[in-house]
Amino acid sequence: MKTDNFKHKNNSGFKVPETYFQDLENSLMNKISVENELPAIEGSGFTTPDNYFDELEDSILSKSVAPETKVVPLFKKEYWLYASAVAAIMVIMLGNFFPSNQTNDLGWDDIEVTALENYIYDSYEMGSIDLNSVEYSDLITQGDLEADFTEIDTEAAFEYIDENVEDPSYIMD
Repeated sequence: MKTDNFKHKNNSGFKVPETYFQDLENSLMNKISVENELPAIEGSGFTTPDNYFDELEDSILSKSVAPETKVVPLFKKEYWLYASAVAAIMVIMLGNFFPSNQTNDLGWDDIEVTALENYIYDSYEMGSIDLNSVEYSDLITQGDLEADFTEIDTEAAFEYIDENVEDPSYIMD
């Protein structure tokens, strides 16, 4: 093999004298001598005033107490009051523009019979209604009973019995 064909050569290009590393220690010691020493420092160089640590805590606390700042709200209460008053006026005005035509005239025909029966039954169970036959017989006379049943249509009575009575043996022919 030829040595000229190597990409990297063994010679770096830097040269050092032959006894450089052996003489290095001696040359450094010669340059550092006792004459070049710094004079001895007798203190650290840092001093504090008298009674500094006695007054330190009070000094820190007096500086750390921040004055209370005034809090300015973004939305004042007055604005909310004005806004709610305007909203209430708008709702009232809209109610006048769109009146409702519904009438709530309730009568006996609007009440379901089962709801009335449940109300009477629940009231009797709770003790609100006392069904004493003697007291009710004083209120209703025989003439009132006869007057009530004279106006009943027989056709309607048979239709009612047919729809509401479950046992057909009660129906008379």
